[in-house]
Amino acid sequence: MKLFILALSLAALVVADSTCVFTAGGKTFDLTALKKNTGEAWDTIYSTGTDSWHFYFQPCGGNLDSTFTGKFQDCTDKAQLPAACIQIDRYGQCKRVAAATPADTFTTLTTEGNLNLTYGGGAYCMGAAHNRQIHIVLTCNQVAGEPTIREDPAGSCFYTVDWAHPAGCVVPSGGMSFGWIMIIIMLVCFVLYIVGGMAFMKFKKGATGKEIIPNSAFWFGLPGLCWDGMKFLFHLCTFCCRKQGYSSLA
Repeated sequence: MKLFILALSLAALVVADSTCVFTAGGKTFDLTALKKNTGEAWDTIYSTGTDSWHFYFQPCGGNLDSTFTGKFQDCTDKAQLPAACIQIDRYGQCKRVAAATPADTFTTLTTEGNLNLTYGGGAYCMGAAHNRQIHIVLTCNQVAGEPTIREDPAGSCFYTVDWAHPAGCVVPSGGMSFGWIMIIIMLVCFVLYIVGGMAFMKFKKGATGKEIIPNSAFWFGLPGLCWDGMKFLFHLCTFCCRKQGYSSLA
């Protein structure tokens, strides 16, 4: 039962995360499958001549900050963070390719109907005399491919990531996200658990009154457990605040 409650909570969190849903041209795209954990990012390499750069980006669920780029000291030193995309050359030098602000993010459809995520507000590009910019073009494909990057035109500091992935497929109109599907399944299972459990307790165990509820001891004790947890968190926060105050006085 505890596992059931945990699963239901996780499903609710999935539904609550709207940072991975994009709309363009009246079409909806769910990029949840592209989400990375904190401190991780997608990586693709752009090469021209003898030079090469690693491009790190996170199109869903957050921006790059020092949690990810701690190994690239140049990122922090040049105030390139936070960013939606950064590029690192072979010497470890860092440049912000796209800003992390929503005002610099645009969604459109290509002429082929593919989702085009445009991120502006990058660091100034000396050779091109304007700020860097990147496009992430997602093509609908049932098999997930690896992202590739190109500069178009050459020397412009305008980059395009081409990516064939199921996340590039349009969400059917009226369709439900994975989170909602999980919640519905969990609720159905919960109803079956209550109804089936009550029938079992009544006709097989001969229970009456509140004892007819399956796992009644757990359910009647749940409010008390929640209250104990809240008190514990309150005392913990109070203790930490007092400890911090003593440290500052010392």
